[in-house]
Order: sequence, then structure tokens, then C-alpha cells
Amino acid sequence: MASLTGERINELYITDPAYRALISCMDKGETWIEPPQTYRKVFTEPATITRRNLIYHIWPRKSNRVWEWNIQQLLRRIDLFNGKRVVGISTGPDTCPARAQLMLRDKVKDFILLPNNAHLREMVTFPTMLAKVQSADPCEATFWGHAKGVCHGDTQWAHGTMRQWARMLYESCLDYWPLVQKLLTNYACAGSFKKLAKPVCHFDDSNAAWFYAGGMGWFRNRDLFSDGFPPLDYTTFGSESSVGTWFRAEQAAALFIDDLPHDWIFHSEADMQAKFLPAFEEWKKANEGFRNPGVT
Repeated sequence: MASLTGERINELYITDPAYRALISCMDKGETWIEPPQTYRKVFTEPATITRRNLIYHIWPRKSNRVWEWNIQQLLRRIDLFNGKRVVGISTGPDTCPARAQLMLRDKVKDFILLPNNAHLREMVTFPTMLAKVQSADPCEATFWGHAKGVCHGDTQWAHGTMRQWARMLYESCLDYWPLVQKLLTNYACAGSFKKLAKPVCHFDDSNAAWFYAGGMGWFRNRDLFSDGFPPLDYTTFGSESSVGTWFRAEQAAALFIDDLPHDWIFHSEADMQAKFLPAFEEWKKANEGFRNPGVT
């Protein structure tokens, strides 16, 4: 199994000048100034997506098994990905990366192992994973995601709302590929729980005007990479907010829930039972015709 290790993201794969500028500022103790907002070029010529890549981050903590549940969800759907499959793994004293690789054996060959960083989280491996799937092929799309809820203990995960949130993300993004494919004909990206970040900004030091709450979704490779490597938010939630700096809100399709109300709270058990879950059941019924063959 191929692995990439290093104290810092391997710059062999990084072409983003904003990242190098950020590292330079950190090394010199200077203040980082966010570059002006620019969006990627979005192509209007329709193209059918036939090649599907995967980039996915795991923090395999020894102290809980939440990440194992996430890997199981991914493995149930792994055959959807007929292109590149790249998995980033955070390493450290409280991690078991070998166990994560073992669970994914025979299904994933390209692993990126980098030391965990409590501030950057998924952003430790995200840039390198993006570089691995860099392509301007109009028939190619990539799903990005991460093992959710790993910060939570097993008991809180089992009885909390985070697990339900994660389940809806996996189902809506991966079990309805014909719907995703249809939306990607006209949109640069697609995901669930699309939320406008303005006037309430959920991310520090980000220009993102919108995002997919939960940090999972699909993007068309041609739109993201035709102008070279994209700019990224090198912050705690950068893998979630960066998409809102790549594309305008009107260029982003919503699978389940468009313009998520600000008073719908994922961590509220009352909201989960009264709002999210009933709405999701209705959504599944309405989109039954787009469900992947063989999915139960």
C-alpha cells in the first residue's frame, strides 16, 4: 500500500501559492492576510460524468470506534468509485493507522499518512488528496468526505444526533448516484445540507458565502482544476468551507435540503426528530427512482 509521510504536507504535490504564503508567514511570525475572493471557471457545456473518484480523510483514534463505523459506511458503497480512491489518515500517539488501512485493504491502494494537527484536522491531508485527483477531464467527478464524529466518544456517538447526521450524508450523497449525475450535468458541485454562510459566518478567516454542512459532496473535476490547483481555506473546517470559495452558491446543487434554515440545529435531539428525520424520509420517497440499483 502506497503511503506518503512527512512533518508537513508534501509540497511535491502542492501548487497553491496561498499555502506557501501561509507557511512563510507562520515561519516568520507574520500576520496572514487572506487573498481576495476569486471563483473557479465553471463550464456550461454539458458532460455526462462516467468516472468517479474518492478522497476521504480518517482520524483513527484508539480511544473510540466511531471512525470504524464511518469506514463501514464507506465500504458499503466503495464500488461506486470506479476512478481513483485516495484515503488520507492522520497519525499520532492516539491513533491506529494500520488498523484503518487493514479495514480498507483490497479496496484502497493510495494512502496518505501525515501527523495529526488539532487545528487543521482534515486539512492535513486534503490538499494532497486533491492533487492526487487533479484532472480537467469533463467526464470526471470526485467525492470528498471524512469520518464524522471521531471527536465524540462511543456512547455520545451511539445515542447522539451526530450519527443520524452522518447517516443522512452517506445515504443522500452516495446511494442516489443517478440524481447526483443528473445535477452535475448543469452544476459544478452537489451535496446535502447546503447552507448560506452569510450573514452568519460559521468559519473564521474564510470568504465562503455558502457550504455543505457536514463536509461531504461531489465536484466536477474540470471546473475545479481547469485553471490549475484551487485556493483552499487552511483553517479547522477548511475541507468544508473551501467549496464555498471555489464556486458561487448558484453554481452548487443541493441534494437533500437547499438553504438550510439557521434554526435547524444538528446537535438538537428535538430538531433531529421533528425536522431532519421526517424531511429526510420524505426526500427519500420523492427520489426513490434515483436510488442506486441494489441499494436497500
